[in-house]
Amino acid sequence: MSDEEEKSIARSKQSAVRLVDIIAEEAAGIIPGGASTYKVGKLLFKHASDFYSDRRDKRLEKFYRKILSDGDPNYWEEIKDKEFSFDEYYSLLNFVVQDEEEQKIDFYAKLFRIILLGKIPEKYRAHVIRSARELKLSDIELLKQLYITEKVGNSGLRNQLSQISALTQPDSPLKMYSIQTLIRFGYLTVRKESKPPWPTKLLKLLVESIFDECDLKS
Repeated sequence: MSDEEEKSIARSKQSAVRLVDIIAEEAAGIIPGGASTYKVGKLLFKHASDFYSDRRDKRLEKFYRKILSDGDPNYWEEIKDKEFSFDEYYSLLNFVVQDEEEQKIDFYAKLFRIILLGKIPEKYRAHVIRSARELKLSDIELLKQLYITEKVGNSGLRNQLSQISALTQPDSPLKMYSIQTLIRFGYLTVRKESKPPWPTKLLKLLVESIFDECDLKS
């Protein structure tokens, strides 16, 4: 591993650190005083800049690797001649770099592929892309669970209602926010007195496009 790679790992993965530790080596010869404050500020800025550069490069590399399914030539053949909107493309790139959940890079890569392959109708594309940034990984998993319950539930309507009601029960502030987010973006209907929030056609469209068929079995 090179020195630069080690520095990158240290910048990206160290969970607790003091400001003085960040610049310890470079600041060893700085004499306390007014001028030194400016030098320290520049060193901290360089560290922050390097950190974001490292993270951006690492995430974008993973994004493109996932788009091409880690080098599967068939994936490239499928998408190489497909046209796409620059606005949609750059929105997804920004999400890849800025999202707090790095694990969502796989989701963004899949979303870009299905857009290229025309699996999301043009009238829904901007909306789905905008919603992607706000969905947490747990929300995406909940979409899948709701889809499976609604589609595969074969134990009678009463049991299906009970299962979906349990999945959409706002039993904590975080769960309440998740359900409200899915309703706001049209993936669930509004809760009714006799029926819980229910999967919509948009939810089914997204889930069937994002997940492999083998992942959608109960």
